[in-house]
Amino acid sequence: KTAYEIKECDWSSDVCSSDLIVRPLAVGRWCVTHLARPAGSPRSLSADYVLKMVKPEHAATTAVRGMLAQEVRISRQLNHSRIVPILAAQLAQPPFYVVMPRIRGATLDAALQRYGRVALPAALWITRQLSEALMEVHRAGWIHADLGPANLIVQPNGTVSLLDFGLSLPCRHGLHEEQDNGGFSN
Repeated sequence: KTAYEIKECDWSSDVCSSDLIVRPLAVGRWCVTHLARPAGSPRSLSADYVLKMVKPEHAATTAVRGMLAQEVRISRQLNHSRIVPILAAQLAQPPFYVVMPRIRGATLDAALQRYGRVALPAALWITRQLSEALMEVHRAGWIHADLGPANLIVQPNGTVSLLDFGLSLPCRHGLHEEQDNGGFSN
């Protein structure tokens, strides 16, 4: 179990309701993400969740629904502080969606566009955190396959979180806990 766990929250009601969706966050090729709160929550409650919904024009696309289902399946195999967990999902009928905790910050892509080049110490800190997340992904037998600045959230304190496992591929040779050489062969 992760530190983020939804208890007694209703995500099954009309997810397009203004009671749930606070505002859009980002539009991707296949999905739209929204800042959200569970149904029945008072409007005064902060929106601490992200609702990632398949765009209506892609709802009938088996491949897009498959990527979302894979993202859920992989998320259930991972438990790491540097990986954004999936808390809830609706995959059986439209609208297709997943719910994640809101990580305050910006994608590395947005931060680079806004501030430009990252100083070497910050770049090394981001790389170290990303490496920790990727080791967990590889131990679980997966390769992220869509790694880039748009799939990394950088919080104001410098903490980095990895997300979006929809395009991940299985590893041919997974890394194992007992390897103490960083996963490299001798």
